[in-house]
Amino acid sequence: MDTDITLAAQMATREFVLNFKKLSVGIFAKYDMTFADGRIMVALKKGEASTKAELSNYVKLKPAGLTRALDRLVEQGYIDRKTCSDDKRCVRLTLTKQGFSLGNKIRNDFLKVWQALLVDSNENEVAEYIHLLKKMNTVFAETPDLVTIFNS
Repeated sequence: MDTDITLAAQMATREFVLNFKKLSVGIFAKYDMTFADGRIMVALKKGEASTKAELSNYVKLKPAGLTRALDRLVEQGYIDRKTCSDDKRCVRLTLTKQGFSLGNKIRNDFLKVWQALLVDSNENEVAEYIHLLKKMNTVFAETPDLVTIFNS
């Protein structure tokens, strides 16, 4: 593939990711949450994680930062901590009724954002966008050491 088009794709993606993160920070701030708090809420809502170790991997936070965020969310009444019955060292994290309700509001805010972003796109363009993302995610999945290739 041509270097110019590859560079253009990289720059456009970087700009989009930065803009989307800013927007995400704004959505989470609307609910008096940090970006990390919001990512935790999304992970729990989607069922992507239910333990501290899983969350740490999902949100890419160091243990101390994750503990602070979890403490805030527990204090705000959005999540509960429950000791696992089969292993007392394990703590399962779940959304409270209030947390589940907030998770729905956050999801709806992001759906509105995506609708606004895609308003001028036709179904074929959206399908192609999804196809390209899936294709790139397949490369990531099939090449877990992709980053290390460039560090050698």
